[in-house]
Amino acid sequence: MIRRIGLSDLRNKPYSKPKRPLLSSPLSEPNIYGALNPRNKYRCLYCHNPDAWTLTNGIPVTLTRAIEELRKYRHGLKIMSGGFTLSGGETLMQDRFAVKLLGAARNMGIHTALDTNGYMGERLNDKDLETISLVLLDIKGWDAERHRHLTGMEIAPVLSFAHRLAARNKPVW
Repeated sequence: MIRRIGLSDLRNKPYSKPKRPLLSSPLSEPNIYGALNPRNKYRCLYCHNPDAWTLTNGIPVTLTRAIEELRKYRHGLKIMSGGFTLSGGETLMQDRFAVKLLGAARNMGIHTALDTNGYMGERLNDKDLETISLVLLDIKGWDAERHRHLTGMEIAPVLSFAHRLAARNKPVW
């Protein structure tokens, strides 16, 4: 069972409401999937969420409401060894909201996964990384030219974040 909840940041920006269930981690257990959509700087050639490019789509939800919604499922997730995956748009465009929500999930004993392209990974400090059990690092292309062609952005910040995660032995998929 996968339950999707819409999220927003502390300033109540809308999220991109997922259209169908998706297990977005290598975990085979049930997950709650939250989507942040503050807009996405990437303009990926093969984007499957172009609605994440603007702030006009979605439903505003406060951090308190998102935590309350997550709390409803904590016991079931624990029993079934489930987890919480936060995805986007680009989740790190609302890094403070993401960290607070992932921290709340961890405090409830829920496995957490952050789905990110890594471009804004420098926004997370070491303490922030402790709120994340697993990083789903969506690297679009391994060389600079290919990455730029596919996303319109530079790869250096993404690789820097990947190196930080590796140096801290943070699980990455």
